[in-house]
Amino acid sequence: VDNGCKTHLYPALYDEEQLQQWNVLIAHFLGVDHVGHRYHMNHPKMAEKLGEMNTMIENVTQWIKQYKQTHADEDVLLLIFGDHGMTATGDHGGATKDE
Repeated sequence: VDNGCKTHLYPALYDEEQLQQWNVLIAHFLGVDHVGHRYHMNHPKMAEKLGEMNTMIENVTQWIKQYKQTHADEDVLLLIFGDHGMTATGDHGGATKDE
């Protein structure tokens, strides 16, 4: 489910023509949520998906470092957040502490 997001994210960063077309870029990855519902949070598939997201974040932070070397006067802000938590059984959106 995140492949489409990555398909568009990386060209938006690395293609100079696309890079000039935006001031704000939002990438909304849904895979962790999907894996949580299907397999639950302690399943090996969740560890795999979290690793994939860590790699994506590392790639974006590396891009920021490279970009700032040639665009030192431009501000870059990276925000990473989740919209909710999850219980051990994959539920979310309720009133428990984990959610």
